[in-house]
Parts: sequence; C-alpha cells; structure tokens
Amino acid sequence: MYYMYRAVFEDGTLNEAADPYAKAVSANGVRSAIVDLQDTDPEGWDRDVSRPCRIPPML
Repeated sequence: MYYMYRAVFEDGTLNEAADPYAKAVSANGVRSAIVDLQDTDPEGWDRDVSRPCRIPPML
C-alpha cells in the first residue's frame, strides 16, 4: 500500500510529499510504501552469514 502526506497552507497552496521516515518508497520515490520488510527476505536469509571479501593490501 502506498501513501503520501498532503499539506494545505492558509493561502490555499497544496503540497504533497513522501514520508521522510518511510522504510520503502515507490519505484520513482514519489510515494511512501507500507511493507513488512521481513516478508521481502529470501528463503534462508535468517541463516545467512556475512563473509567479506579479503583484498590484499597494496604495497
């Protein structure tokens, strides 16, 4: 589900914006998205272990 904030000012000006605290946005970044990020994890994600690539130091 997507949502936006709408602010109407005293002079009648209308402004719509994405939620600056949103965890996800639409493809173009215009609308905020309501998602359960755990639902987006691939199978086995909770068992994944980070293994950083070792790069030898430059001499």
